[in-house]
Formats: sequence, structure tokens, C-alpha cells
Amino acid sequence: MDGQKCVSVVGGTRGGGFYQLRTVSNSEPGCKIQPFLRFLTLDFGTDSAPPGDLDGDGAIEQVEGPPARFIASTAFGKKAAREGTEVAILVLEVIDDDGWTTQETAWQLKYQNFAFVTVLSNTRRQIHLPTGMADADLFEIVLAENKGGKLKKKAIYRGTYDMPFDVEADISN
Repeated sequence: MDGQKCVSVVGGTRGGGFYQLRTVSNSEPGCKIQPFLRFLTLDFGTDSAPPGDLDGDGAIEQVEGPPARFIASTAFGKKAAREGTEVAILVLEVIDDDGWTTQETAWQLKYQNFAFVTVLSNTRRQIHLPTGMADADLFEIVLAENKGGKLKKKAIYRGTYDMPFDVEADISN
């Protein structure tokens, strides 16, 4: 896409169980979010909107489309189908309204419950959390001064949202 290596990146390991879906590669020059690709749709529901602009388009909306990383810590581990997996979504920093991103995390959704894992094959898993069980704490990642006057990243809690999902993970490539 765009003559660059900007397409979505899927990765995982069977031994450690880790799985990551990264919606945009920002390590390549010229990569940015496109309106038709490279973002996760985060639907905050009809009752509430997020406390900030997650996708960097200048508007706080009930449905945000940020560049992000979906991370399941043990989806391919030996005990995943029995115990589930911890899941988080790391929203990448958007540095201007044209969609350029950095590697930095601007927001984090951390799910309170482990996600269910269904083994589809040796290299494929279904990872899901249904409505009512998918409470995720939203944190804004900001720079703040510590006691020594140095800037340090700090996670500030911004609310809990029901964010159900269903992902089919494949590490066969």
C-alpha cells in the first residue's frame, strides 16, 4: 500500500502465547492512517463518549477510529483455552490531523476480565469477550514531572467502558 510497508502487521508466538495486531506500521517513513484502513473501530456506545480524541481527527466521538495495537498476552499459550488471555488495546499517538503516527502509546484500554480463547487449529485462535463481560479501563498516557523534575509517562484513569470484541488470530504466516 502506498509503495510502503505500511500494511497491518499481525504477529504472535506459540511458545509464549503472545499475539499482537498492529494496525499501522509507523517505523517506515511515510506511513499514516488512511480513512479506509489501518485503524481499530472503538465503539463507546450511545450513552457515553470517550474523554478525549483517540483518533486525532479533532473531534471526540462515540465511535473513534485510532491506529492501535491489539495485544493478547497468552492467546497461543498451552493453557489459553482453559484460562483465557489478558487483553489490552494500545492506541498510538496521532501527531497531526493528517494521520501521522508515532510509536508512542497515547491511550490504553485494559480489559478487566480475561478474554475467552477458542482453539481453531494449531495456528489459529478465536479471542473474544461478549457484551456485559468486556469492561475495559481507559487510561490516558501523559507526560508529567516527577519529584526530581524529570518528565515521566503517567497513566491517568479516564473511565470504564463495555468494549466487546471478537478477533480471529492466525500466526501461520
